[in-house]
Amino acid sequence: MAQALRAAAAVAVVAMAPASAFAGSQGPQQDPCLNVEALCGPQVGSQFVPPAPALMCPCGPGAWVRELPSTKIEPTVPVETIEQEQLFVILRKAKATPSSASALVNGIGNSSCVFGCSSGALSISERAAFSSSEREYWEGTLPPCPRMVTLAAMGSATQAVGVATTAHLGCSASASSTLAGACSSLGDASAQLSHSLLAQAQFNSASTAVKVSGNIGAMISVESVSIQGSYSKLDSWEATGIGSATGTASFIVKPDRTYCAFTNKAVTKRAAGTVTVIGAAAVANGGSVAFNSASTIKLWVE
Repeated sequence: MAQALRAAAAVAVVAMAPASAFAGSQGPQQDPCLNVEALCGPQVGSQFVPPAPALMCPCGPGAWVRELPSTKIEPTVPVETIEQEQLFVILRKAKATPSSASALVNGIGNSSCVFGCSSGALSISERAAFSSSEREYWEGTLPPCPRMVTLAAMGSATQAVGVATTAHLGCSASASSTLAGACSSLGDASAQLSHSLLAQAQFNSASTAVKVSGNIGAMISVESVSIQGSYSKLDSWEATGIGSATGTASFIVKPDRTYCAFTNKAVTKRAAGTVTVIGAAAVANGGSVAFNSASTIKLWVE
């Protein structure tokens, strides 16, 4: 009787097993019940169409066990400081969680000419990063028991850069923001993103004006397999008196990055992301400068 039931189960999943599993002359056959996967139908609104009826495969005994998540974050505690350095006042921030990272640097510099003109320059950076993994595995007798699995890649990212300087000889400012990250699990439940922004402002002695350049133009829409969003395009111009410019970017994971199935496949969820922000400036001859750079990324599979 048991042999008859197992034969019927094998027939029920023949259409889903890989061709190599049935190539008898190529090697030993693989039990199709070791790799069961009945995908859900199309997503209607926020709901999936249930998959086909459960496959008639024997399983177990045993149970699915979920390991404690493994995480690493940098910095391990949030950073937020206000510092005085030379002619500059600086704000630094950095924070990370198992699914997000954010960092910011902001600086304002002023040169005084009361007792002779002062000058100074600096470059600062901040970084934040995270990585996490979570695994569910079968503990017991093979084959594993199928169960419903629904997964979705989730996340977003934002960036901002800004610079400003007066038209004084020796004054300049720059800001850059970079981010990169990815999350993954079964099927289409994955996403990845990498992007950079830059802005610069510098006194041009030839024109006695400030030239600004970088990702400071109109917004451009962008789309990849897993991400959609927009960012400031490259542009440049000159300004008299004070030159300033800002650039931004914003991204989200597409809502179709999902997986839904009645399956006995093991599930592992992974996510990682890094942001780096840099600000630099020089100030002299009674001028003033400022820069700002910020970046945030959030990615996870739920």
